Amino acid sequence: KRLAPTGLTCAASAAYWRVPYVPHPKHEHVGRIGMHLATLSKYKLADAARRQLPLLQESRVRRLFNLRRCALETPLVDGPT
Repeated sequence: KRLAPTGLTCAASAAYWRVPYVPHPKHEHVGRIGMHLATLSKYKLADAARRQLPLLQESRVRRLFNLRRCALETPLVDGPT
């Protein structure tokens, strides 16, 4: 609704990074954090698909906090929005 004045009325998003708990800063823990990859468009979008990219070769602890790299495939639909 807030993007309607800009003409960007169609959107798709996918989870890019999620961490269940971040114990930082020391006295005010952040808690749960999530980041999404998004496509905003003035054209109508078809079904979006999240494509997982290979994970980095790291320890399990680092993998928990590092990015889950991906690409968001969002084809356009022919015709008006």
